[in-house]
Amino acid sequence: MMTEGLRHRSRTWLLIWLIVPLIFGTQSQAEEPETGLRQQLFSDLKEDSKTLARQLKNGEYDSAEITAAGLEQMVLSLRNLFPLSSKGEGRSRDKVWDNWQDFDQQLQDLAGDYRNIITGIRQQDESQIEQALQFSVSSCRACHRPFSYRTLW
Repeated sequence: MMTEGLRHRSRTWLLIWLIVPLIFGTQSQAEEPETGLRQQLFSDLKEDSKTLARQLKNGEYDSAEITAAGLEQMVLSLRNLFPLSSKGEGRSRDKVWDNWQDFDQQLQDLAGDYRNIITGIRQQDESQIEQALQFSVSSCRACHRPFSYRTLW
């Protein structure tokens, strides 16, 4: 059974995913809100990814499906939170903007990993679920290797 907090956060991020492009659609908007929002989003992604792994391990597939859907939307919303005007703010490296197409593709791939988890749950395909979860972890580590390494110990 999904906790009310997780359900609320999933709804919140869905609304953010829908509204952020309207608010921050142009690069002339203020930079700070985007930077803070994306940092919070990455923090929530980390927390909810752990929740998803725990739910899958415990066989809580209904909750895991909802969590994976929320994660997919969070990742997709990140694409709107990296305007060129925010380069140099926060913890993001310059290579995000210098190699935007690669970064954008990594975000799309990560969203696809969460979509594949949902598909695996619906098809009751344990191997697809496990593979998609492993791919999602690998996607995160591609950019956050030092951070991920520290969290393992």
